[in-house]
Amino acid sequence: MKRNYLLYACILPLVLMTASEGFAQTTNAVEAFVIDVNQAWQSTNYPQIITLIDQRLATNSTDILALSLKLGYYTWAEVSLSNAQQAAVAFLTAVTNASPEEFEQPCSLVQYAIAVSNIEPPSNPPTDESRTPQQVQYLHKSYPMSFPNIDQAVFFDSRIDPDE
Repeated sequence: MKRNYLLYACILPLVLMTASEGFAQTTNAVEAFVIDVNQAWQSTNYPQIITLIDQRLATNSTDILALSLKLGYYTWAEVSLSNAQQAAVAFLTAVTNASPEEFEQPCSLVQYAIAVSNIEPPSNPPTDESRTPQQVQYLHKSYPMSFPNIDQAVFFDSRIDPDE
């Protein structure tokens, strides 16, 4: 019996160290992703933003952080209702699968995705949905340092998937 306690006393710290290293690696990956997205935002490099998001989704198609940022991308950076609705549906599906209880009292991020997914497309959509230079300037004046709502997306993701 004493031998078992000794064994646990030796193994437990190793297990905890390994688990904390894995947590640190995933936390560092999230931080690096957020830094890269924010740097691309600050330099108005919108193609880089969607590339970073798509690269993250290529490794995990249900990544809630990347899906929420993809929704934001198509509503803030490159305005596209159809792409925003597709991103909203993908985000809501991932949230439903990961944490269905989020719909009992949905946070603003989930409410926003629901609202976007429910928008009725116009019968005669505009041919150019892009922002004017003045709109882009205003947007970056409002959010100079970070991609809009990225902090909210990171917090929400950490609640849904605390291992990440």
